[in-house]
Amino acid sequence: MNALDLLFELGDACLQKPELYLQAGHNGPYRHPETPLRNKGHWLITFSRLYEWSGNEKYRQAVEDLASVFLDPQYRPHGYSFLHRNAKGKDRCNGIMGQAWSIESLAAAARTLGDPTYAKLASEVFLQHPFNESLGLWNVLEVDGTVNPIDNAFNHQLWFAAAASFIMDSDPLIAARVHTFMDKIWDNVTLLEDGLIYHELENIAEDKFQTVVVSNDLINIRQIASAVLQKLGLKNKPLSPEERKKLQWSKMLNKSIGYHSFNTYAFGLIKNNTLEHPIWKHPKLLSIINYLFTNDYSKGIASNRYSYAYNPPGFEIPFSLATFENDEAGNTQCSQLFLQQQLDFCYNHESKLMDKNNEDTLTLTARIYELSRSEKIFLEKLIINN
Repeated sequence: MNALDLLFELGDACLQKPELYLQAGHNGPYRHPETPLRNKGHWLITFSRLYEWSGNEKYRQAVEDLASVFLDPQYRPHGYSFLHRNAKGKDRCNGIMGQAWSIESLAAAARTLGDPTYAKLASEVFLQHPFNESLGLWNVLEVDGTVNPIDNAFNHQLWFAAAASFIMDSDPLIAARVHTFMDKIWDNVTLLEDGLIYHELENIAEDKFQTVVVSNDLINIRQIASAVLQKLGLKNKPLSPEERKKLQWSKMLNKSIGYHSFNTYAFGLIKNNTLEHPIWKHPKLLSIINYLFTNDYSKGIASNRYSYAYNPPGFEIPFSLATFENDEAGNTQCSQLFLQQQLDFCYNHESKLMDKNNEDTLTLTARIYELSRSEKIFLEKLIINN
């Protein structure tokens, strides 16, 4: 079996048991109950690719059926952002990340079905999100139209831009905002050792010590620092900026590693749609890609709850390498290694589900869609051992 066979195997399994595969998940380790929009959108993109490769009408019909879900008022009840989660104390739009998943799905539907209705809807939702021109970043738009602060998870901003890059031709303002985001990206992203992307956008927080990514359920750094100071008998001694950053970075390092391939994948999506932008030759971008080849990365994802069990490097790295690296043989070898590790750790060939060693089987299975964006000829070279 090769990776292309795997995609058809899972796609057909989903068609046979849609009542199972198309259910809502809960966003992995975060355990936030989601609506079915995310997983249905992921499968829509997979079916789009299966139809492109095979011409089989059953896959096109599946795209059409799933695309219609995005037109259902229950998932956009107030005419603003899409309803993606129902978690107590959290926004219902899932920041701008949830909206990115819907926009990329609508773009795929428009392309496969030749129906501009879906691209128009994607453009409308995207442009409703306030954009800070000076920072090159987007605010969160709640389902009821409430404008929340700028989403300060870097991967959310990156993926929102990546999704929008698929619909840039529909409105010049969309293209302008995507390019502004890219022009200012090095002012916003923080790179750690060897090109690792730091999870947060540090420069938008008024108090970087107190303000953490609350939407991602991170522990408040102030509480951690207080406990440490109490233990050391230094309760009333303020931390220096350097001490604060060191403490915060140590807590975020594991998460940053787990999200790295998720970020390189999104960079790849944008690159394919904006080939002429100077960012693609920037040394920082090269260091981000090269981090995938380091021992620190390999060791860092081995037992990382945000990696194989959540952000699947086996699905994300093949596309990332094929987009940024010219070494065809090396790309194939490296991609095959990560894919095999992904499947060995999570995939059950009998149930045809990613139901091993993860907290959200349905969502992780749906994320096979990330692998589907690789080229057919490349996927055929990735041999899988059962």
